[in-house]
This record gives sequence, C-alpha cells and structure tokens, in this order.
Amino acid sequence: MVQLRFPPAGGSLDSCSPQTLDQLKCILQEGSAADSPSWVGEPIASAMPRFGAFIPLLLFIFPGASSHCHTGTANECKKHTAFVPGHSLAGEGIDVTTMARKGAYLVDSSLWQHEDGTCTLCQNRLQGGQWQRLPLAAVDWRVRVSCRRKLSSSVQQSAMGMMESAASAVQNDWKVGLDVPVKPKVNVQVALAGSHSKLASFVVDHTRMDKYSFVSHEMSCGYYRPGS
Repeated sequence: MVQLRFPPAGGSLDSCSPQTLDQLKCILQEGSAADSPSWVGEPIASAMPRFGAFIPLLLFIFPGASSHCHTGTANECKKHTAFVPGHSLAGEGIDVTTMARKGAYLVDSSLWQHEDGTCTLCQNRLQGGQWQRLPLAAVDWRVRVSCRRKLSSSVQQSAMGMMESAASAVQNDWKVGLDVPVKPKVNVQVALAGSHSKLASFVVDHTRMDKYSFVSHEMSCGYYRPGS
C-alpha cells in the first residue's frame, strides 16, 4: 500500500497537481530535485506489489495441478470400456519360488463403478489420448515414462549365486513368518526365492554338464505410475 502525506494546509505543489499519473510523476521529480524531505511515504516503484514475481512461484509449488484423470459421467463410463494398462497387477500374488504370477488377488481390480454410476477416467497419451477406466482399488494413475538407458551387467560363477541374484528382484519381506530352521554347523544354504523358476532349471541343468559362468544384462523402463 502506498501512503501519501500531503503538505500542510496552504502549502504549494507549484505547477503540479496529483490528479493524473503524469502529474504525480512530476511531483516526485520536483521533490527529489529540491533535495528536501519528500511528502511521499514510500517510493512508488518499491511499494507497488510485483505480481509477476509470484506467478512462477505458484506454478513451481503446484506442478501437478493439471491431472490426467477426472470423474466421468455414467454415459462416459459406459462409452469408455478399456482399463488403464497394468490395472490387473494391483494386489496380485506372486509365487516366490517360481517367480510367476499366481492369478490370486487381494483386491478386486475389476470394480470400477461408483455408487452413483460415475467412474474415474484417465487419459492415456501413449495410446492416442484414449480415456480409460481406473479401478476403485487405485486412487491415482498417470503416464510417466522413465527409462534407465544404462545397461547393468553381472557375472555369476555358480548356480546358487545366479539364483540369489535373480531373487534380489523381490524387494518385499517375503521371508517373514517362514521360520526356516537351519543349524549353524550344517553347511547348507536356504534358497527359496526362484528355486523352482525357469531360470533356476536352466542354471542347474547346465552346471550338471560342465562349469559355466552366467552373465545377465538388465535395462529397466517404466511407462506408467499407479497409486493406491
């Protein structure tokens, strides 16, 4: 806010009168030229709010204000019948010994309709901008392409090392509650994760015939980011 302190009654502002912006500039110029205390409380340039400085800040604080999902009407939900990619993976169990999908679900990913007949539709720009249904079990979904172009490689000299390397991809605490007893003096290793997988069968079959070194290459790439 700009506060103006006018001169005492009877004072003169010479030829200027604060009726227009040009006249106000004239007053400021005369006040500075006279080298006397100005009757203007604060300079106009510094007192005016700089709205332009706040706009980029607001855009930076709220980068995700524009969402790819919205609540569709009942007619829209009937029109767009396709689900977002990967919707059936939510809550699905994996056999840790075979590293294969079990087809058993903790949540029903086929439910998509709200009680009022509406649903959540998300636009998939990787599939021509198609609007797709989002299951009720998920609260967020968006396109997020993230590819790690660096190729990672590892070399294993034994079947056990290869299986342990493959089992490291399972990042949850699947061992909790198994309570497998192993005596300290017994020279044995317990390898459950991936022990019955196709990779394990391949490695074991080759180590029975000859001595092999196993090399694995990995490059990861993701296209969508779900939320629950």
